[in-house]
Amino acid sequence: MIESDTALADNSFAYLQLDKLAPGDAPFDSSCAQAFQLLTLRLADTEAPQGPLEDEAARIIEAPHEAFELDARGQIRLGDMAVATMTRGADLLRPEVQVTIDEQFGAGAVAQVRRRMLAWTRDLVAELLAPLRAEAAGRMSPAGKGLVYQLEHGLGSCLRVRAEMQVRSLSADDRKICGQLGISLGALVVFVPALLEAGAVLRRAALWSAAYGRPPALPPAGKVSVAIEAGGVVAGQLWLQPIEKIPNPVAEPERHAYISNFFLRPALRGQGAGSALFATAMAWSRANGVDAVILWPTPRSRPLYERHGFSAGGGVMEAVVGSGRDLSGMA
Repeated sequence: MIESDTALADNSFAYLQLDKLAPGDAPFDSSCAQAFQLLTLRLADTEAPQGPLEDEAARIIEAPHEAFELDARGQIRLGDMAVATMTRGADLLRPEVQVTIDEQFGAGAVAQVRRRMLAWTRDLVAELLAPLRAEAAGRMSPAGKGLVYQLEHGLGSCLRVRAEMQVRSLSADDRKICGQLGISLGALVVFVPALLEAGAVLRRAALWSAAYGRPPALPPAGKVSVAIEAGGVVAGQLWLQPIEKIPNPVAEPERHAYISNFFLRPALRGQGAGSALFATAMAWSRANGVDAVILWPTPRSRPLYERHGFSAGGGVMEAVVGSGRDLSGMA
């Protein structure tokens, strides 16, 4: 009598139970012998690799987490060996992996390597998002937990406009916990500074590449944003607030942007620094689906805005309902 495990269909393993085999068990002893030979041949083809290949597979499976290297495309390497590539999974935080080792390793070894690499990616995400998963996060209100959820699924950052409801609903205790978790509530972006370090940015890029099939453009080394500085001191500022539009049937982008609090140190005016800062804000608006940028100029700043395409002849109407304002004396 010959029995094979159902796993034989997966080329994993098979076994023979011959101890109860008797001449009367099969009407044709020669057929039984032929079946034994065929099964033996198949087993020889599906056994785990021996020698160098077996050693390499074991080296991958047993390697510690820190032994693997990752690039922005999501490729995972162990030394000089390309082991696997992260691919699109259930969501941004749960990528799949495609093993890239030689097929000569055998199906069983490849399956083990895949399981090892899948576990490695889960550890990678847990390590990356550890600042947001501290015990204190569990004590936040629903608004605070919603904000943390957005940050996790944004890999450490989200636009302030998309989290405004949660931010406005944060309690005093929530804001203290945000400080403990290292969350910065910026004017335009809510983010975790710890995830702007070079190693974290690389892992975020790899996860993005796995989900969207292409690596994002990485910031220059040591840079996480654009600023106007002079001698290491911030020389100017500009506030840009995206405004979501009410959906309408017209084919146009669904957001505006409002610019305010544009300031430059007097000593740097007239040297192009203000234009550079303003051009950065306009470039951001174009890259992020803004339909129109609005602002209220002072007489002195009007020429600057006109050089960047602003005009007073648009379709915006204004009704001042407060006590009024006098901009004539402002720079």
